[in-house]
Amino acid sequence: MKKSIIGFIFGVILTLSVGSYAMTAIKSAQYNDTKIQLDGKTLTLKDQCVTVVNDGTEWGFNTIPIRAFFESIGYSVDWDSKSNTILLESPLTDLETVAKNCKDSCVMIYAYKDNKVIQGSGWVYNGYIVTAKHVVNEANKVDIFLDDSLYSVNGIVHFVDSELDVAVIKANVGLPSVILGDSDELTEGEKLVSITSPAGVQNVIDECVYSGIAYFGEGSYITISESNMNGGSSGGAIFNLNCELIAMNNSGNDGGHHAISVNEIKPILQNLK
Repeated sequence: MKKSIIGFIFGVILTLSVGSYAMTAIKSAQYNDTKIQLDGKTLTLKDQCVTVVNDGTEWGFNTIPIRAFFESIGYSVDWDSKSNTILLESPLTDLETVAKNCKDSCVMIYAYKDNKVIQGSGWVYNGYIVTAKHVVNEANKVDIFLDDSLYSVNGIVHFVDSELDVAVIKANVGLPSVILGDSDELTEGEKLVSITSPAGVQNVIDECVYSGIAYFGEGSYITISESNMNGGSSGGAIFNLNCELIAMNNSGNDGGHHAISVNEIKPILQNLK
């Protein structure tokens, strides 16, 4: 698909320039020796059936710079003069963007309580791990698994809020902190992205939907639908498409998942310095 798009674009734009090296690029393209590198894969103009035409003037008055065109549709553009190659990198999808910017801030947690093992999820804020209190409550030992790591680091429960079901863990992880969003700005039907560890599978990326506020017990919770956050996802992070933490998964069932809004957690986070 990406190759056909490039071929189509170069077929439609008959005369192109590349900033200060416009003439070099165009003249080279006439002899089919200019290459295009898209996302690290090299394509040739000849392979893409591209035609470059001289309209009889000095390369015409209706040319469009390659850089300006591709940047206008989200591509990053560069030029390698040594290899005579146009370097293109396609824009990331929403899910790819969140994964790139947020996945390293998410962890899997194993909490050992006497003869039981509770598995959950968590996320990093200012060097601390934040998760659901019911994951690590009264644990004798807590192991933190970083993204894609086979090995764990030890964690110590630093603080618990029983009413809100939030726990803070001290651990030497050295991971980037999440960026906090504003859960009051959520719109019903808004797409979100969870990064949790259901059934012990580390940092699963899942697109989900904000479905409004649910009231039960003595509190209110964010409702998340169209989600695969199964057992082991408690304490996991939920982001908006701007890569901002918007909620923490708390519980789930077949009818949807309940999450604690980040605005409720912020008073706790303000003390993590």
